[in-house]
Amino acid sequence: MSAANASLERRERLIAVLHERSALHDERVAAAFRAVPREIFLPGVDLDTVYSDEAIVTKTQDGVGISSSSQPAIMAIMLEQLDVRPGMRVLEIGAGTGYNAALLNELVGVAGHVTTVDIDEEVADWALERLTAAGYAAVEVHVTDGGDGWRAEAPYYRIELTVGVADISPAWIDQLVEGGVLVLPLQIHAAQAVIAFEKRGSSLISRSVQPGGFMPVRGRMAGRMHQFEVIPGVGVGTADTELNLTTLRSLLSEPHERHPWPGSLWDGFHFIAGLLGLPVIALWSKRDDLPFHRAAIGLLDSNPVDPGLAILTEDELGHLTTLLTFGSTTAADSLRRGYDRWEAMGQPAVSQLRIVAIPKTSTEPVEGIWRVETAWWQLHVTPT
Repeated sequence: MSAANASLERRERLIAVLHERSALHDERVAAAFRAVPREIFLPGVDLDTVYSDEAIVTKTQDGVGISSSSQPAIMAIMLEQLDVRPGMRVLEIGAGTGYNAALLNELVGVAGHVTTVDIDEEVADWALERLTAAGYAAVEVHVTDGGDGWRAEAPYYRIELTVGVADISPAWIDQLVEGGVLVLPLQIHAAQAVIAFEKRGSSLISRSVQPGGFMPVRGRMAGRMHQFEVIPGVGVGTADTELNLTTLRSLLSEPHERHPWPGSLWDGFHFIAGLLGLPVIALWSKRDDLPFHRAAIGLLDSNPVDPGLAILTEDELGHLTTLLTFGSTTAADSLRRGYDRWEAMGQPAVSQLRIVAIPKTSTEPVEGIWRVETAWWQLHVTPT
């Protein structure tokens, strides 16, 4: 089989997987995945890996990934949320390998225009080189702080962020047309959700909310979410700048107890836990000698006398099914109380939330069970 045919075959397989996982429904987005050869953006990576439904880290710093080619499933979900139409001007913030910009270019067609920006000159240069090699030289690539957008090509009908942020830059809203759509992975407390906002006057109304996590943005929009390699092969993401990493490391080395968990969905309890006031942390492990592998949710009690750590681990279907306790049970008890409150609300998932963002200075009344303030916005969150 020729290399070209092998690539096409794997693209079709990937599209089938995305359909099976309910990440892909729109034939226009499927056609974009079919048209763009991802291997050109990931030279040296074998085809099976290139067309797996996995994120591929392309640049690291201090043991933590800072740039990647995102998981195709979340790329498909975000492209459908974005609802790109032929002829549109689109701004992407976070150039990565350039692959997503190529998909956007397929969606806008010859009458549209795609601009992608990145704060990292090396990343931007790579994206430009790969886009040119793949035949997408029409995509503009610029080195700049994404928090400023790119005013030269504004206004945009669509703006997409492929990096996680803890706030919404006023520049993005200024550069978006009325009725335009902004899709971004937004950190609320310790969790992220991928939100498609529609601009309505000075406010933003969510059109859809989906689970998802991205590497944090760098630059002036960098938020409070920090990532550390707490021990070799184990990372932690937290919004708590005072997280006691020494205690966390110590507890991870101690014996643990394993308990059943009721089977809550990751994309429900993790996000709602933060809104309920639980200072949860995200954990991920690549080690086989620890009792959890892949992603997990943790809660740390740093009590100097009797510290405790609770970790919820997921199964292959993304359900949280096991509770691991290290040291004191106080952290586990807090998680159980949070679960009881979430269950009493009907166990809302991320996709069942409505989020309205209004300027922080606004006195407009907005209904919402939870209110979260950022530097520029009030976020009102309500289960639908």
